[in-house]
Amino acid sequence: MKNTSRFARNVSADMLLKTLTKNGVYVDFIDTGLSTERAADIMTLQVLQVLDENESRDKSRKVLFGIEEGIKRGNIHAHGNIYGYNYYPKPENRLEIIEEEAEVIRLIFDLYANKNMGVPRISRYLTEHGILGRSGKPFGVSSLMVIIKNETYTGRGVRKKFSNGLIFNKHSTRETGHAVIFETDKVPAIIDMETFEKAQKALGSRIQHSGKKGIYSGKTLFAGKIICGCCGSKYYASGSDMVKSAGGMVRSYACKTKRTMHRDKDGNRVMLCNNPNVSETALNQFIYGSSYAYNIWEKAEFGALALTSLTVALMTRINKQDITAINSLKQQLESVQEKKNKLLGLYLDNSFSKQQLDAYLEPLTAEEKEIGSKINALSKSNDEIYSDIAEIEETISYLNTVREKTSRELETGNFTATKEEILADIDHITVGTDGKLSVRYKAFEEIERLMDKHRHFIPIEKQIQYGIARRVS
Repeated sequence: MKNTSRFARNVSADMLLKTLTKNGVYVDFIDTGLSTERAADIMTLQVLQVLDENESRDKSRKVLFGIEEGIKRGNIHAHGNIYGYNYYPKPENRLEIIEEEAEVIRLIFDLYANKNMGVPRISRYLTEHGILGRSGKPFGVSSLMVIIKNETYTGRGVRKKFSNGLIFNKHSTRETGHAVIFETDKVPAIIDMETFEKAQKALGSRIQHSGKKGIYSGKTLFAGKIICGCCGSKYYASGSDMVKSAGGMVRSYACKTKRTMHRDKDGNRVMLCNNPNVSETALNQFIYGSSYAYNIWEKAEFGALALTSLTVALMTRINKQDITAINSLKQQLESVQEKKNKLLGLYLDNSFSKQQLDAYLEPLTAEEKEIGSKINALSKSNDEIYSDIAEIEETISYLNTVREKTSRELETGNFTATKEEILADIDHITVGTDGKLSVRYKAFEEIERLMDKHRHFIPIEKQIQYGIARRVS
């Protein structure tokens, strides 16, 4: 190891070093000459790790201070991919309008704010009129939403709108809710403020009514967050979905597919889904108070252990690039690609339809992608592996902090998370075919991403245990 800073990115470093030592793996630090093999060096290493961690925090504070000072000076933070503009980096640090693209931006806002078109309709309209993005591909729904919500098009600078967390507390990129919007002469306006504000008002009030007959249209706490474990549809509440309880009438949620009227060829009503309903009382008991704290603690405990195991597995890959395995995978990849080429040739000879071609290609494309991913993983250099380990360590540190916090709450019974915070953290709740509930938290998406990214170094039985095993036909 070049220096101790690689192991000082979070408080789990000490645990990792102890785990490695216990398994007969020792870490030598080049810059200090220290080694975990010598018991006398351990205390010195722990002190150095604390100093390195403080240095990292200091750098983080300086970066944040630099952002604040840049805002005061009117400096913008942009990239060359913002549609409608050319970006000229420092020393100019400014945007310049691309008029051809700016006309498309104005059209999008006009269709959305003035013509009352929804985003899916706008996407189809642009495609039908041959208006494509820079890549030559149609404008997708997500791309259009980014455009409609982007304050930059009004000629203002935007900073601190998105964040992936502070150092030692990283998470997937998300909106902060505290964006700093400031006036600057470095951004020319493509649309006027009135049009932008009109679009934002439409964005906040527009409700898609299609396919929601008989569905409760009021805003409930769990709106859009409950998923059917049988058919994958969303659960909705309606005026008829009220169940009697000791406290009076309580709202109940049912699968949309289950509620949808369907009849067979003889006119008899058919249930397309028979997944159980769930009451709001059951949902409240499942996610609030001690239940929430325990769920979070359990996921943090599981995630920290799984990622620590993954870190150990990655450490064993140092200086062990398997050329034989890589060459074998490359041969497999060539074989898959040959099969795809043969299928394409048969299709061009009119041996089968485009629909059949897609069906034949789908499993081969999935296999091709998986093999390519394995080759990339096995071909990584030592520096790349160390970088991966550092990324994992930051997440372990976050999980340890969460685990300690929720453990204290479970011991004291003093639960600090509000309903709003809990619901904001929930991506969705799944109702199983047996009626049992399971929840997916946004805060733990990073665990799944890291485990999936490095799944090739995890034994298949562990992949099944962690829920990341993939089947490739």
